[in-house]
Parts: sequence; structure tokens; C-alpha cells
Amino acid sequence: MLSTGDYDAPNNLVKDYVCIKIVSPGSIANIGPGFDILGLSINNFKDTILVEAWPGNGEVIVESYGYNVPSGENNLAYYVVKAFLKKYDVIGVDIRIRIHKGVPPNSGLGSSGASGAGVAYGLFTIFRPSFLEKELLYIAGKGEEYVAGTPHYDNVAASLFGGIVLIDPLDMSVYKFRLSNPPRIVIVKPYINGLDKKTRYARQILPKQIDLKTHVVQTSLLSKLLLGIITNDLEILGKAINQDYIAEPYRSKLIPYYWEVKAIALRHGALGVNIAGAGPSIFMLVRDQEDAEYIAGIVRDYYYSKNIPVEVFITTPNPWGTRIVERCC
Repeated sequence: MLSTGDYDAPNNLVKDYVCIKIVSPGSIANIGPGFDILGLSINNFKDTILVEAWPGNGEVIVESYGYNVPSGENNLAYYVVKAFLKKYDVIGVDIRIRIHKGVPPNSGLGSSGASGAGVAYGLFTIFRPSFLEKELLYIAGKGEEYVAGTPHYDNVAASLFGGIVLIDPLDMSVYKFRLSNPPRIVIVKPYINGLDKKTRYARQILPKQIDLKTHVVQTSLLSKLLLGIITNDLEILGKAINQDYIAEPYRSKLIPYYWEVKAIALRHGALGVNIAGAGPSIFMLVRDQEDAEYIAGIVRDYYYSKNIPVEVFITTPNPWGTRIVERCC
């Protein structure tokens, strides 16, 4: 649950040095048929972000540590800060963002969303402690716009609010769900060369239009997915995430042996398998830790047999989302 903090900054100014330390988790976008409107926050991966502000001349400093993610104006955080300053007419302060990357970039695990969410939340906490969720989501999405070319909010919403989120693209409302019987999630991340600007490309290859039959089937799958979430029925949820007629047919071509790995996981007990966001990570919904470890080992061995390096993780949904862990002023 997000808290709005207690810093007050009249006239958009800070009078002294302020520092907030934030953690922001990774996420899985789409969750199968929920393209651009559903996201799931996950444990195991998180960015740790320091947002600092002090009286100054409007300088924005961005420092990034880990995974060779660039600092300065080549980092999405720079554009999140600039968008915030412009929209809310914040003047007379210098801002420094220090991001310690824990969510691997170009993985499909919401790396850019985690950074954008954490930076946006820090800025709102310091400068606008009373804010609407829609405002927060809009600013966080500016980072995704820089990375992908167009804003999308499934990853940033999941990172911000935790659990499973449903975004209304018409008015930016966010609906939040928690699973009372949270599953285990196996994440398989094959190593692929040439993933620079992967998210942008993975969006460009999607169809601009779909036919009526595809729309009906996709709507049915999405409805089934929401039913599984609301009723905490992992069997229904697994069947729903296992199919997607918008992104999966196109993005699967970018992932080596995707369909073979999916078939292996389902044959050995996975409830559902699909692409995590834009890929190349694959996520698998399973019942418990024992099943997760078994399936993870089988899939890992398969990729090794094909001489493809792979990382395999077992995680669970993160119910908290972005949160302040320290006020370091």
C-alpha cells in the first residue's frame, strides 16, 4: 500500500536537503491475454533508488549502478524528473537520482517500469505529498515512453501498487487485486544477443489491427483470467494466461525454443505458460514450491541441451509495490 509521506514543500520548493530511499519491484506485464492493461508485481527483483533534493538552480543528476545501465540524460529517470518538474512547475531545486539496479534490463521483468515507478514516487512524496494515483501513474509512464516510444502503464502500475493491477486506459484508473492463495512463478530467462531497444522493437512487430474473431477469443480469455483472479482459482488462472492471440504469436519468434519449452513445462505440471512482457523471459504459473523446483530443473536442462545459456528463478507475487525504506535527510 502506498503512503503519501509527510514532507511538505510549499510553493514547490525545498528549504533544506531531503533524501528518500525507495525500493521498487519488478513485474510481469500482460499476464497472457491482458496486453497493456494487466500487470503482476513480483518478488526477487527490485531497484533501490535514492531521490535527493536541495535548494539550487534546477540541475538534474542521474546516476545508475549495475547492469551497465547508462547515467545522465541517457537514463529514463532523467525524463521522469523533467516531466515532473515541467508539469508541476517545480523551480529552485537541484535533484539527484541514484538507481541501484536489481531488475535486469531487457528481460521482460519490468526493469524500466521499476525505475520509473520508484523515481516518480520519490518525487511526489517530496514535492506533492497529496496526490492522485492517476498523476503518479502518468509521470511514471514517462520513463516507459522514453524507452518504448509510447507510454504504457502495466509495468509501472504493478511496480507502484503491488499484487495484480488492471489499468483502465481511458481514465488511468487502477484496480488492484491480491491472491489469497499466491502461486509460485517460475521465470526462465534465456540469453539472447542484440537486445538493445528490445521493448521498442517488440511493440513494433505487433499487429496494428485484429479481426473480430480474434477480438472475441481474446476477450473471452481476458474474462477468464479476471475470473481466476477474483475467485482465487489457480486452475482457471493458469488456463487463461496460457493463451494470447495478440502478442504471443509475434513475440514468441524472438525467443529460442519458446513453443518447445512451453510444451515441456505444461507436460510436467505447469498451470500456464506465457511470455513475460516483451520477453525474452518466460513465466510459468505453478501450484507450489515442489512443482516449481521440478519444472525449473527440467526447463533449465532443456536449454542447456541446446547450448543456450539460461537463468531460472522461482518467485512469488509482491503484494506491497513501491515503498519508502528510509528517510535519509
